[in-house]
Amino acid sequence: MLARLALGNVRRSARSYTLYFVTLALGAAVFYAFNTVSMQADFLESNASDMLESIGDVLSGVTVFLAVVMGFLMVYANSFLMRRRKQELGLYQVLGMRRGQVSAILAMETLLVGLVSFAVGIAAGVLLSQLLLFVTSGLFEATVSHYKFFFSVDAFRMTAVCFAVTFAVMLALNLATLRRVRLVDLMSARRANEKNGMRNLPLSFALFVAGLAAVVAAYARLTSQGFPGFTAGATQNDFLVTTALVVAGTVLLFFGLAGTVTVVLQRSARFWWRDLHAFTARQIASRVNTTCVSLAVVSLVLFLALTSVTTGMAICTAMNGQLDSYAPVDATLNASSFNADLSDVNLVEAARMAGVDLNEVGTFAQMRVRSTQGLADGGVTMQSMVDATGIEAPAGYENAYATTMGLWAMSLSDFNAQRTLLGLDPVSLGADQYLIACRMDAASDFYNKVLAAGYAFEGAGRTFRPAQGAVVDDASAQLENSANSTDTGMLVLPDDVADGLPTYDVLVKVRYANGTSAGDAALAPLTQGQTTDSVGSDAFVDAVNAQDPDAPISFAVTRTAALAEGTGVTALIVYLALYIGFVLVVACAAIMAVQQLSSTSDAAGRYRTLHELGCPDRLIFRSVRTQSGLMFAAPLAVALAHSICALAAVLKLVATFGYVDLGQTAAFAVAIFIVAYGGYFVATYRAEHGMVRRATARTRRTV
Repeated sequence: MLARLALGNVRRSARSYTLYFVTLALGAAVFYAFNTVSMQADFLESNASDMLESIGDVLSGVTVFLAVVMGFLMVYANSFLMRRRKQELGLYQVLGMRRGQVSAILAMETLLVGLVSFAVGIAAGVLLSQLLLFVTSGLFEATVSHYKFFFSVDAFRMTAVCFAVTFAVMLALNLATLRRVRLVDLMSARRANEKNGMRNLPLSFALFVAGLAAVVAAYARLTSQGFPGFTAGATQNDFLVTTALVVAGTVLLFFGLAGTVTVVLQRSARFWWRDLHAFTARQIASRVNTTCVSLAVVSLVLFLALTSVTTGMAICTAMNGQLDSYAPVDATLNASSFNADLSDVNLVEAARMAGVDLNEVGTFAQMRVRSTQGLADGGVTMQSMVDATGIEAPAGYENAYATTMGLWAMSLSDFNAQRTLLGLDPVSLGADQYLIACRMDAASDFYNKVLAAGYAFEGAGRTFRPAQGAVVDDASAQLENSANSTDTGMLVLPDDVADGLPTYDVLVKVRYANGTSAGDAALAPLTQGQTTDSVGSDAFVDAVNAQDPDAPISFAVTRTAALAEGTGVTALIVYLALYIGFVLVVACAAIMAVQQLSSTSDAAGRYRTLHELGCPDRLIFRSVRTQSGLMFAAPLAVALAHSICALAAVLKLVATFGYVDLGQTAAFAVAIFIVAYGGYFVATYRAEHGMVRRATARTRRTV
């Protein structure tokens, strides 16, 4: 009998709180699907196995975080459902059931809900994972070969553990609620007055103003200070204070929101007493006062979701737009040292000693990258340019090599040798002239302003002035093949000046003669069998160290490997943005849906009374729609305000990766919110409409 009761309760609750159960199933589906990424390499014709395995490890860690967040929100939603069932649970005991039997019903209900939602979610997740395989193949530009329907035991296990923990916590809280509530409280729960939380209107207004002031102060701090580690003067403590102000301000805003809105609306008598405005405002105030803390939490989580999605997609847009330019040649060989002078290193000879004759691979050019610290006191740095011209340095470059160690330098002959290799025209310099080469957009903009201002520096007994008023930003400005650009600026100097500077890096650029596959295979002795402290083969590292034992870093990077690594990074960011954004938005939307459905269920008697008094149905449903719409919109509006301020600071840093199309990334984020959050609002209102329609229909039958 207990099992039959539990099954009937779940079936009845499912009709009223379908969105809650759908959210649980969606959570299971998304958790499972994204944790299958690591095994997708088995079906792809590419060398992305290691990268996909790394992405899978990261997503597994993120799953734990998201499971905690979603578990907390689902437990909170479950507590709402429990409060609405107190009278039902009390009635069971009045009819003679022992508390242990009622607890058993709750346990069976929780287990049944968990099993059904988990089973539906896993079934949907298995299908979603098959689709995600083809999304992965598109990101890595790989062909899906020997495809077969797959199931991941590891993903299933992780999802099962997350859900088991969540439902165990739900069950424990449900049983604890039942044990500590008296029977008289259970029976009178339906008639108990709803707590308004904050009835004093002047105090509510004061709290709202205080919260608004705290949020504005946090905005001002973030805008002026930026992020620690990226902006000069910004410390971790400053950032923690800013974060605390945002959190405290958001909570205070929602604590005082209901009273503030009531005060403002009551000042307009014509609006207040028109139609059902007074009733609607009171209902909204009651809902806000009851759920102000959860509204603040939902707002902050939505802020995190929106900022994560927009930032992640902005980074991907910037990196994808520059990816080809980061690997301008088929392969690069490097030997680097921050402390030793590598003037005696010959990488062409080192490659031959390691078993590769570069003359047989294709054409090549060997260059030496030098340190400007031997040219001017402290080097030619971004800071010295700022001091001389007063032009503000770009955000995010406070810890760049160009600021801390100075721009690198290359002789005119070496620079023109690589330009010839790339099919570019040579450049020329006077005896006291210099050029700046750079491909990073933010840094290039800064250097262009500096060059236009005629920046000059002293060195080698001369005063060097710019040979032209703009940077060299073509393929010759990219030093080595890389997944992203780390070259924050390089000086091109006359040969006699550059030859007197210490060599920091020896670089060889290679262009294949017989195609990419053949060239990569020919360079395999230099790139395979990597050691723990370099990305070059053991033979290549040993050959370089034989020439100079102080050369600690030696590596060879093909264009194929650089593009694969860059694609892997952008794929990881895309997955994280979609994963985090979708889960958090859906969880928040589900919480809002359960709250509004519960509030509408509680107020069913009031709508019935309005109908009995002759109020038109259109005004009743307009009131319901307004209440639900404003409750959904309030936390989203605050989250959007937080995100706009945060993104203004974040995108300055993202711009260091390249050009950022904010319109595209913002449109993508808004699309997610419209589909997920807006979809939940529409579904919630339709459910509320049905509740009110049934309540008024009972009135008609009675009459």
